[in-house]
Amino acid sequence: MKPPTARRLATSLGAAALLACTGPAWADRYSDAIADARAGRYDSALSTLQELVVQAPRRQDYRHDLVTVLSWSERHAQALEASRTLRLATTPDYVLAAIGKSAQAQGDTARAEQAYGV
Repeated sequence: MKPPTARRLATSLGAAALLACTGPAWADRYSDAIADARAGRYDSALSTLQELVVQAPRRQDYRHDLVTVLSWSERHAQALEASRTLRLATTPDYVLAAIGKSAQAQGDTARAEQAYGV
């Protein structure tokens, strides 16, 4: 049997990392973050959501909820920054409302109008 090449090893490690980000433990962490946010424990929720976004950047639900919780916690500049990569046409209404709220709070009328579909 041949020893693993650096490329195969890197691919295997990448696959293992991806599985770790989408497995049951991550689902539990996501559920806990949502529960924390709904209970007003924003710091805890944001810490987890930020980590989830970094670990699984293609998971739009993580980014959607990060933007929403940032807005709920009055961190409007951060909410707007986190929302910049979202395609508003495919973004859920609850996230658009959070973006609109944060844009209004920051005086960004154009972004608020985009989010509200005006």
